[in-house]
Amino acid sequence: MFVAFTVGALVFKRTRYEEADFAIGGSEEAARLLEMKVDRVKITAYTVSGALADFAGALQYLAKYAGDQRYQLRRDLHKISPEQLQGFHTG
Repeated sequence: MFVAFTVGALVFKRTRYEEADFAIGGSEEAARLLEMKVDRVKITAYTVSGALADFAGALQYLAKYAGDQRYQLRRDLHKISPEQLQGFHTG
């Protein structure tokens, strides 16, 4: 998480993205008049935001179920194919 924060901070402070993002947040029309690529900046912002949210969700899932044996058993049972289970059929 620290690495993602550091990379984001460096990209935001050392590129023109900060200026464009700030301008679009104030007024999209004014940013368009300044010939900024509003659509591209918005797509980039939403894409990065979604990717980081997915990453955070995956980390939260892994942290929550890392040591729980019930979920480990369930994951192992998903790996067993129906053909393997036929050998265990007693009826």
